[in-house]
Amino acid sequence: MGIEYRWVDWTFFSALWSETIQAAVEKVGKSDLAELLEVNEKTIDNWAMGRWTDAFRWPSMFNFLKVVNLLDLDPRKFFELAE
Repeated sequence: MGIEYRWVDWTFFSALWSETIQAAVEKVGKSDLAELLEVNEKTIDNWAMGRWTDAFRWPSMFNFLKVVNLLDLDPRKFFELAE
């Protein structure tokens, strides 16, 4: 029995991500949030403002998981899977 792979289309809710980061900044401050997540403050600014590059239209999975774990969030609410 081999491994079966399946391609799954999904959408990342970047507006919800930005709102979540903005709320976290208001709660703990940008510099503290950046320190807790081990990213620079410019990254926090970009996430909060919804600024992405064409190559990366969402945070890396590593950073995404750090944020949802730190803020005790359900990661599923940031994604929608295609039917």
